[in-house]
Amino acid sequence: MNADNRWRGIITIILLALAAIVVAVALLNIATPPVMDSKGNVVMEPFENAMLVLTPVLAAATLALGYWFGASGKEKAEAGKEEAQATAAEAKKVVAQLSSEVDESKVEPLRQQYRRAF
Repeated sequence: MNADNRWRGIITIILLALAAIVVAVALLNIATPPVMDSKGNVVMEPFENAMLVLTPVLAAATLALGYWFGASGKEKAEAGKEEAQATAAEAKKVVAQLSSEVDESKVEPLRQQYRRAF
C-alpha cells in the first residue's frame, strides 16, 4: 500500500466516522418533541433539523466512498492495461521471430488473414 492509498484510506475513515457521529446525534435528537411558541407555531422541528444536518454530511460521506472505490478501480484498470500491453509486446516479438524462421510463402496467407497480429 503506497502513501497515497494510506492517506486516502485515513481521510475516508475520518469522514465516515464523522458521518456516523452526526447520524447518531440526529437519530437521538429526532425523538424530541417539536418546540412551539406561545401561539402554537412550530419553532423547531426535529425532523427538519435532522434533514438539514444529514443532507450535507451524507453527501460528503457518499463522495468519499465514491472517490475511494473509483480510484481503486482506476488503479486496477491501469495495472490491467499495463499487463495487456506487455503481453501484446511479447506476442509481437514471438510473431516476428516465428515469421523470420518460417517460409514466407506460408506466412503470407496468415499475414493477410490476421493483419493485426503482424
